[in-house]
Amino acid sequence: LFINMLLIIGVLAAFKGTLTLPGIAGLILTIGMAVDANILIFERLKEELNSGKTLRAAIDAGFNRAFPAIFDSNACTLITCAVLYSFATGMVQSFALVLAIGVLISLFTAITVTRTFLHLLVNQQWAQKPSLFGLGTSWIHRTSKQLNIVGRRNWFFALSLLIIIPGVIFYSLNVSRFGSGLKPGIEFKPGTTIQMTFDRRTSVTEIVETVSSAVPNKKIETSVQLSDRGKTAFVRTNLVPGEAGYDEAMNRIKNALASRIGEPRNVQTSSVGPIISKEITRKAIMAVIISAILIVIYLSFRFAVGGFVNGLKYGTCTIIATLHDVFVITGLFAILGYFLGWEIDTLFVTAVLTMIGFSTHDTIVVFDRIRENLKHRIKGEDYEALANRSILQTLTRSINTSLTVVLTVAALLAFGGSIIRHFYIALLVGIISGTYSSIFNATPLLVVWENLSGGGRRVRSRTVEEKPMVMAKELKPVADDATEEDAASAESKTTAGTKTKSVKRRKRRY
Repeated sequence: LFINMLLIIGVLAAFKGTLTLPGIAGLILTIGMAVDANILIFERLKEELNSGKTLRAAIDAGFNRAFPAIFDSNACTLITCAVLYSFATGMVQSFALVLAIGVLISLFTAITVTRTFLHLLVNQQWAQKPSLFGLGTSWIHRTSKQLNIVGRRNWFFALSLLIIIPGVIFYSLNVSRFGSGLKPGIEFKPGTTIQMTFDRRTSVTEIVETVSSAVPNKKIETSVQLSDRGKTAFVRTNLVPGEAGYDEAMNRIKNALASRIGEPRNVQTSSVGPIISKEITRKAIMAVIISAILIVIYLSFRFAVGGFVNGLKYGTCTIIATLHDVFVITGLFAILGYFLGWEIDTLFVTAVLTMIGFSTHDTIVVFDRIRENLKHRIKGEDYEALANRSILQTLTRSINTSLTVVLTVAALLAFGGSIIRHFYIALLVGIISGTYSSIFNATPLLVVWENLSGGGRRVRSRTVEEKPMVMAKELKPVADDATEEDAASAESKTTAGTKTKSVKRRKRRY
């Protein structure tokens, strides 16, 4: 992870890039995916070591088995990044660019750097201890009684509906109250953006307080983004050109900032009208829809074990599980917007995009295990049992990855600033929901689809009446040109051979 972070920071520094808050969110998701790739590799390594392989053979086999899941999840993330960068604007593009760079670097470090470090341990005597690789330890105590997650899928579906329905209700109430299901922030309203550079560093709180005190007789909504180590500020206000007192308010804001922080340089002003604001929102929605369609198509090809149509269910179930997470986080903010007046802004969109990437990544790992188990199916095992076994095999990895990211976000929520606390809450809820949906929704939906299509039916054993009472004798086939005497001779030889064998058995017995 340390080498991964150094490479990402080095690439950003080489291109003179600056990290905005959405960029930091992309960096957080990158760290989560890098951790997940290594956890996935180590879990596969433990499985190979438990099967009796040597350390060197287990490393090679573990990497080979983990690579398809790592590649597919990162490929879907890159598809999303490309679409977001093409259709979205501003901060969302920053998120997509940082995430794409991080994904490529984490893919490189997981496959090459981690593998190199592990191979360096092969010839070390102290590295041959099973306890160093966590053998015999797991979050799940493996007993004869296994968890039947797929068998209890209706309970989990009901729990998801119980969580989503209140959000839908308050979303409808917000439409009648605010004209929108989610209370829009200043980024989604008409307004004016001022870009300026100062000689010293400043803070978001300082700029917000200065703008508010500059025009005390008017309620001004302000959103601030900082870059260049806090010296360049992007100040977004709800002041619209053409309204009464616009020019006077803008002059007061600029003068107040100059007197408190210092004379700004490179001052640029741009305005966004209602039409442009709606266009930005439309492009963001279109980007999400297009990326979802492309992910479905990609996964349909990659998981086409029985053809493209058969692989289509994997991509569709992945998107349905992701929509579940979108409904959860949207419903939460609809409820908080109704009672506490919480607004959505660019950071909320960034949190949703981060959650989509995490949820898709998590689901693909489980589906990859199903794809692998289908090639090595246990005799007599139906699809439902196979899917449940795949979930249990990846459950430890899901818990480890989620806890890593959740602890990171929880630390940011506890010690971070209050300005972006809503962003951390959205991110925390989204990650927890993404983990839940990938385990308890995506795979059970896949089983339901398979059962409806007839491919997942349980193997039915024969009843007593259908079993033959006497097994047929194993006779040698007779050639087509053989005569009746030849057939009779063959039958007599078979009978004689049977008698001879029985006599031999009798002699051996007595």
